[in-house]
Amino acid sequence: MALTVETGSGASDSDALITLAYADAYHSALGNSTWTGTDALKEAAIRRATAYVSESYNWDGVRSNGRNQALEWPRTGVIDQEATALIATRFQSRSKRPLPRWRLGSLYLRAL
Repeated sequence: MALTVETGSGASDSDALITLAYADAYHSALGNSTWTGTDALKEAAIRRATAYVSESYNWDGVRSNGRNQALEWPRTGVIDQEATALIATRFQSRSKRPLPRWRLGSLYLRAL
């Protein structure tokens, strides 16, 4: 089943913050040789990592689309460490970097 990637709209059916193509390119650029397997296994790892990021933190602000949105992001009312308000699309682009580094590799390896 293909990923439904959050685009910043606060969709009710999103299950991922990044695409499979992004994760593949990211791990390739880092020389991560453990990022292997079928697309289905990789997509499952992306879903688990997204769930972890979405559910494991007490995020500031509120969901942009209220209770209708599937994930904790996008959000409004969030201020970064430099006292700058984050907008949903800006966080989406920032969130792509840490997500694979935080959990993707370890979550994927546990699936094997």
